[in-house]
Amino acid sequence: MDKFKESAVIKDAGSGNLAHSLMLVSADVFALERFAKVLAQTLMCEADEKPCGVCVECRKIEHNNNVDVIEFPRNNKVINSAEIAELMELAYVSPYASDKKIFILKDASSIDIGMQNKLLKTLEEPPFNTYFLLLVTDDSKILPTIKSRCRSVFLSNIDASVILEELSKLGIEGNKAQEIVNYCSGNCSLALKYAQNDDFFKMVDLANDLIKNYRKSSQMLIYATKLYAIGDKFEEFL
Repeated sequence: MDKFKESAVIKDAGSGNLAHSLMLVSADVFALERFAKVLAQTLMCEADEKPCGVCVECRKIEHNNNVDVIEFPRNNKVINSAEIAELMELAYVSPYASDKKIFILKDASSIDIGMQNKLLKTLEEPPFNTYFLLLVTDDSKILPTIKSRCRSVFLSNIDASVILEELSKLGIEGNKAQEIVNYCSGNCSLALKYAQNDDFFKMVDLANDLIKNYRKSSQMLIYATKLYAIGDKFEEFL
């Protein structure tokens, strides 16, 4: 993503001036994972202008098959104690095929306090040429001591053009895609969630009608019935 490539963090990575531990913060999981991938490509890229996107290292990372870019959790929904122990051990093993090693911790907000404390020592004294990227959706769940060891990077919203492109991969285009973009506030993960919700457009129509007619007391019972039928889905949508 060109917008990501222009960020100060990516430029620092390209010039070899990147901190070894970073906390990437956004409510958008799609943005977090995409930014982490671009950052990993920049660190590993073989070209002068990084990331090039076409060299062997960039292509390996794009297709998730670079052995020195290691993601957690592996097979679980959240990073557990066994994986923290594995990460801490692997961090001190030399890279297999590169001169660097990168650990990407997805949903780092879900790591419990005890495991964060265990991880702290590794972040305090990171091995040479080893990088830790913590992907965080809620930084209030991260210990202050962890934050103090990381460079915090707060990601901006995804461009509408990128969201439209992702929606087109699901076969959603035109007015329907634009309507989703209008409601997702630049959050691509939310847009994709809406796209896979069969009731989304019904809820949009209901919300618009409710806003338009909320002063008409004769309509209140009708809308109350419709809202009750949709239930929690409408509250989540709002």
